[in-house]
Amino acid sequence: MPKKLLLPLALIAVATFSGSAQNPAWLETDSASAIKYRLNRDFPYTVDDIKEKLPQISSDKIDEFIAKGYIENMEIDGVTKIHRKAPGNVKLLAPDFTGDWKGRGAGFTEERRRDIERIVALSKGDGTPVDTQRVTYRFSIDVPTHDFLRGDTLTVYMPVPIETPRQSRIRILSASPAEYVISTLTRSDHNTICFRQPVTDDTTHFEYTCQFDVAAQYFSPEYIRENIRPYDKESELYKKYTTMQAPHIVPIDQALIKEIVGDTTDPFECSEKVLTYISDNFPWAGAREYSTIPCMPEYVINGRHGDCGQVTMLYLSIMRSLGIPARWESGWVINPGKENFHDWAEVYFEGVGWVPVDASAGRYPEEFGPENMRNFYSTGFENQRMAANKGICDEFFPPKKFLRSETVDNQAGEVECSKGNIFYPGWTLHFDTLSIEPK
Repeated sequence: MPKKLLLPLALIAVATFSGSAQNPAWLETDSASAIKYRLNRDFPYTVDDIKEKLPQISSDKIDEFIAKGYIENMEIDGVTKIHRKAPGNVKLLAPDFTGDWKGRGAGFTEERRRDIERIVALSKGDGTPVDTQRVTYRFSIDVPTHDFLRGDTLTVYMPVPIETPRQSRIRILSASPAEYVISTLTRSDHNTICFRQPVTDDTTHFEYTCQFDVAAQYFSPEYIRENIRPYDKESELYKKYTTMQAPHIVPIDQALIKEIVGDTTDPFECSEKVLTYISDNFPWAGAREYSTIPCMPEYVINGRHGDCGQVTMLYLSIMRSLGIPARWESGWVINPGKENFHDWAEVYFEGVGWVPVDASAGRYPEEFGPENMRNFYSTGFENQRMAANKGICDEFFPPKKFLRSETVDNQAGEVECSKGNIFYPGWTLHFDTLSIEPK
């Protein structure tokens, strides 16, 4: 399941300004104060607050849920504070509500079943892209004028599609301002379009319109098993994508790995077992700001839940701990009216190449269709994504001066002035799918 898109609606709803016009709460001038602000914003409730917000749950039961982590909490300045998404998350995590939880993917739409059935039927199973469609979309950012910003110049970064086997013919059709800098994967793992513009008297507006082709891709398990070869462990690819990238891609305890894969050594079978482990054990729940999480795999394992990006980090960490190359990819889901952030992965099998993996999708139940359809997201993607990131925690091009709002990748965009980073809700974004034309 994708990340929950919070901009602009929910973040605008909690917009507050602490201090004077010279000191808006969303203006972050240093990393320490930025993280403190983000934590306080993510954990706004006291225990008494959450009991008022969940009157249908007894006080004792709420205390129990807090103790067991079903209601995410953190001690801040000596006070137990509750995560702002806890009222919704508790119904996804507590056994009192979930009952006999059947794992990720237990629910599905008929539309999704038909999409996957079509892709599997069209594909030869060898990863050749199929079912291509041309997408045109508009991405915009608006920065309301504030006294603190007058006379300053804003720098804005927005995500742009990257060239991949699934994405091609990427074109910027229009942009405002007209001058911009496009990053590429030779400069950063985060592909961005960067604008600079003086603050206007009203709202400073940035936007671009882009068109690109995106295809579905599917590798059948049979094809992978027939073509997989031993790794060339001296290759640059192998070394790069089996190296850890702390703090979020880290070595996993070998006892846990043994529990997950047993004595399996085949890379594809290991991947399947890791994905089943994630699907069976970690429900989806709304996440806090990634920049405030010290280590995502640890967060998922200890908290027993995770959103798409968090379980993807766990997948990458386990795979690299097994000596299997795997990497991050992320961007947007681009269904019209359902546009949203999403994170996923790719795993490399020698003799096959890079294979798409969505660790968050889970396993579909038997009524979904044959096994290759039920496990489609182990080795396939539909054509409803826009990938803009091919790795994590890289520097932007051109470099950003201050701490980023999103420290892992770039999906929402970034805004800064000469004095600091502008965090939410100091600006809003809009992603609008303008057209999708089958090819």
